[in-house]
Amino acid sequence: MPNFQRIFADHHPQPGYCLVLQPFNAPSNHAWGAIKQKLEHTFRWTDIKDLSESDTIMDQILTEIARTDVVIVDITGNNPNVFFELGIARTAKPERKVLIVRREGDEDDRPATLNTLKEGVIPFDVRSDRYLSFVTTDVGIHAMLPTLEQRLWDALENSLWFLISKGDVFPVGPLESAGGRSNFMVDVQPTEFLERQFGPKAGKVRVEITVRARADRDEDQVDAAAPQLIKNCLGYGETMALGSLPWRLKFHWFEDDKARFCLEPAGTRE
Repeated sequence: MPNFQRIFADHHPQPGYCLVLQPFNAPSNHAWGAIKQKLEHTFRWTDIKDLSESDTIMDQILTEIARTDVVIVDITGNNPNVFFELGIARTAKPERKVLIVRREGDEDDRPATLNTLKEGVIPFDVRSDRYLSFVTTDVGIHAMLPTLEQRLWDALENSLWFLISKGDVFPVGPLESAGGRSNFMVDVQPTEFLERQFGPKAGKVRVEITVRARADRDEDQVDAAAPQLIKNCLGYGETMALGSLPWRLKFHWFEDDKARFCLEPAGTRE
């Protein structure tokens, strides 16, 4: 039996990480392969079927749910494993961090496959939830992508992206180190707004970042380093490293009297 408390104590949601919980079959793999190909440059994707076989699958699933920012759950076909994982995700995360989707028109969605009437395809306990439904054709997937991407961005507010007033400090983390052995907190503080008169996407911001180890694991797993102060001046769309952490901080633009920043996990790109 997996140790739920230990796993969720040891792992923390990583901004921008998206986990897809789906049935293991060809229609599902085809649909989500196409979706991830379109969005992988924006979000960091993890798929349950891609996990290694070096540990028990349930331990790996729990670990990924714990360290994932947003969980996408494909309930097509009423797969019992998927619904079990949905229950865990709903228990562990805020409601807006769990996105439910359903594919229409492929073999998983056929009433004969589900052994039920068409009107009973969606189980009653999630039928009233806000879920995204799409047809699994190239046209259907393409039409659904803007809605899925917007819902992901909405779910990632104050984790992957955030707004900060000048002089305020926004804490980010815990963030895992590259090897996943240590957790770090990162304080982001914009100290000066420059050239705002040229428009929201033309200004610059001076920013100070403090990276400090979080000693919430065994001592031998925490990097013994003093807090690191990093200063930089970022223009629209420019990024800066967060020390040795596998993340970069990106300045998007100004909104009213605040600056919008975004964290970019290693492996994502424009």
